[in-house]
Amino acid sequence: MQEAERVLRRVYELEDYPLVSGDFSQYPPELEELLMGDYLTASKASFETAKQAGWRGSPDTVAQVSVIPKPGLFYQDSTAALLVCLDTRDAPVLDSSGAVVSEGGIWTSVHFFKPDQGKLKIFTARDDQEVPRCPTE
Repeated sequence: MQEAERVLRRVYELEDYPLVSGDFSQYPPELEELLMGDYLTASKASFETAKQAGWRGSPDTVAQVSVIPKPGLFYQDSTAALLVCLDTRDAPVLDSSGAVVSEGGIWTSVHFFKPDQGKLKIFTARDDQEVPRCPTE
């Protein structure tokens, strides 16, 4: 589960980089090594949407990510699952003029992992929903 959490946190860091830096020159290549399947497709689509819309992260803000391992939960041929809670209330998304596009919220989803070419990768996430607070177990 430690490797799954490491992969997840790196993915979130890389996916946030264009919003924070404003550098949408290319989709972060390292994500191709950490993602596959539905998740990779969705990640690329989100990148393109943000790029075309001119979205940016609010300066000096960061989303909070909490993770709960789910060792008995499987989807398709997954080998690991993590319940992820993403709190973006302190990290609003802005448009190119600085207006707030999204004030943020709290969302949970379950991320599923499996090995591909010797590396653990996220291949899908399920049960994405907005919640009033992050679960603790």
